[in-house]
Amino acid sequence: MKLAHISALLGLMVITPQAFSAQLTLNDYLKQVEEKNQAMTASKLITESADLRADEGKLIFRPTIFAQAQTSVDKKTNDEPKCSGR
Repeated sequence: MKLAHISALLGLMVITPQAFSAQLTLNDYLKQVEEKNQAMTASKLITESADLRADEGKLIFRPTIFAQAQTSVDKKTNDEPKCSGR
């Protein structure tokens, strides 16, 4: 009797986890990897940015800002001697 109980208990232990575990499809697994893996997220962003950069040549114009500024300070004194009228 004990052997029958032990074998039944072992059988339930083997079958139970498989019966209650959800099937994970390949698409579900890949979706989880894309969402949680930082390398996949970075790779996806790099690919998108490269595509956008490649399409940039098709634009009519690309916004570009140019600026130039210049300042000067002249602290020189004007102590030149005045010329006498010769």
